[in-house]
Amino acid sequence: MTKPILINQPKNKKVNEIQNKLSADPGATVLGIIALLISLVGCCCGILAIPAIIMSIIGLIWASKSAKAYALNPESYTSRSYSSVKTAKILNIIALVLSSAALILSILWFGSMFSNPEEFFEKLERSEFYEVETETETYEYESSDDASGDIDTWQYEEEMDSIPVTIEADQVNDSI
Repeated sequence: MTKPILINQPKNKKVNEIQNKLSADPGATVLGIIALLISLVGCCCGILAIPAIIMSIIGLIWASKSAKAYALNPESYTSRSYSSVKTAKILNIIALVLSSAALILSILWFGSMFSNPEEFFEKLERSEFYEVETETETYEYESSDDASGDIDTWQYEEEMDSIPVTIEADQVNDSI
């Protein structure tokens, strides 16, 4: 009887030994990609940075645990799986840095905006933040020079009533 010949088997491996994927191989990569996309797309809004930070931290923890498992027993796992985990770790680090920077910048921006809330709300009451555009003219509303700082609502209503508004309506024929 002849012995079967095994082709493409490594010489130092047993025939019955199976190599597995690391536990964080697909999950950490997916979390890293989603966190990176959220941090790039939602960079102007600080509230979107919070879920991206959470996802990147979870992905980073998963990737680190899998890298430690590979370091303890590299024969049990494929090298491709380890490479994928290293890539996931890098993606999660980049997403964490970008999301953290976006969150810090938005906190600083909103903090500077609300550093003096009384002044902010006074500007809001005086409509200093708004500019109304019409087809014919542009009205810029500035603060009045009154000592009381009150807005003359009658003057405001007269100005708003004098703005030409055209409404076009199509005739609708209801037939039964």
